[in-house]
Amino acid sequence: MCSYPFDWVTYKQQIDDSNVFYNCGLIEKLKKGEDIDQIVNEFINDALDINNKTYTNSKTTMWFPHDTQKSKKETILQYIRRFKRLKDHLSHKNNLYILINRHFYISPEMFKIVSNTLLENDGNILYISGIEHPYFKQSINKKITFKHIPYDVSKFYDYDYTLFRPQVKSFLNHFFNNTTYNSMTQ
Repeated sequence: MCSYPFDWVTYKQQIDDSNVFYNCGLIEKLKKGEDIDQIVNEFINDALDINNKTYTNSKTTMWFPHDTQKSKKETILQYIRRFKRLKDHLSHKNNLYILINRHFYISPEMFKIVSNTLLENDGNILYISGIEHPYFKQSINKKITFKHIPYDVSKFYDYDYTLFRPQVKSFLNHFFNNTTYNSMTQ
C-alpha cells in the first residue's frame, strides 16, 4: 500500500466542491511530462509556510490538514515521491482508480473527462459516492463500477465516522473479495 498526492488533501470548501477535477488536471500535467518539482511547488504553494495556520494553498484552496508534523522541505520531498510514484503507476496497464466522494454530484459530462483521464491505459474506476448518480444506472462503461453509499452532509464528520466510512470499508472488503474485480483485470 502506498500514498499518492491526493490521498490526504481536499479543497478547504469541501462541503461545496470536489478536488477531483483539479487532480485530473495535475494528472494531465504528469502525462505531458511537465516537471514534477514545479507541479509539487504549485500544488503546495504557501500551504505549509510557517505563518499559514490554515495549511491551505492560497491560490487553489487545497487544504493539507495532515501535513503539519514535518518541515515544509520534508513535506515537499514527500509529495515529489508521491507524484513520481503516481506518474510511474499511470503508465501501467489495468490500474484500479478508487474515487470516494461524500456529497458532490459529478455530472455525466464531467465524469467523462475524469474517466478519459484515468482509463487511458486500460484501467478501471471504482467510484463510491454519497450522492446517487442516476446516469450510472445505465451501463456507461464496463471499466467503471459505481457504488452509492448515502451520506448525510448535515451531520458531516459525525456521519462520516459512524456510518459512511464503515460502510465504505465493508463495501471495499466485499469488492476485493469478490470475483468481480478479479475479472475486471483479466
